[in-house]
Amino acid sequence: MRSNLVITILLIISLLFACDTETVDKPLIGPNYLPMEVGKYINYACTEIKYDAFLEKSDTFYFWIKESCVEESQDSNFISYKCIQEHSNDSGKSWVFEKWVIYHINDFNILRQEDDVLKSKLIIPLVERITWDANSYSTLPFQRAWALDLGNEYQSENRTFTNTTRIDLGNSEDVFFTNYEEEIYAEGIGLIIRRFQDLERQPEKYIKGNEYVKIFQESNW
Repeated sequence: MRSNLVITILLIISLLFACDTETVDKPLIGPNYLPMEVGKYINYACTEIKYDAFLEKSDTFYFWIKESCVEESQDSNFISYKCIQEHSNDSGKSWVFEKWVIYHINDFNILRQEDDVLKSKLIIPLVERITWDANSYSTLPFQRAWALDLGNEYQSENRTFTNTTRIDLGNSEDVFFTNYEEEIYAEGIGLIIRRFQDLERQPEKYIKGNEYVKIFQESNW
């Protein structure tokens, strides 16, 4: 009789754990938010505003950036994807080579190498509110990356992205300084928005610094 009672209790516990397992959401895995493959390209429209406190004026620049993945390689640590970054001043009618960009991906991290600087863009698995050091692979100071709004729908220029994540890379503002940086990634596409502000305001002086926004336009994915 006692053995039957023990078996019954164990059965109930196992059923409860089974129910919990079924209801727990699976973490959103990093590579879905930055997929790479030779032949992929992605275009962005960019706006940059430069504030010159000395000349007391600002200049606004409009341009387009295209990244095309052209080569894949692998070593013991990463699968790497080499991309051509091109620049256009005429809405993408003509492109000029600008630089090489390389993505390094393994089971734990997605890195972007640009101008000889490695940035940790996403980590794996990616779960809500997880944080990491975006500069952990470089000598730059600590920069907290914070994954937020995983799985949310995002509207951008009359296009809806159904599964996105926002990476907060800094958000501070006071009377004198504004430092803001964020990136939004869409599943199956990659980066769709990048925003950056680094501004300084002094009493009775012209604003100093830069603002930048990079917005997804098209891709063959």
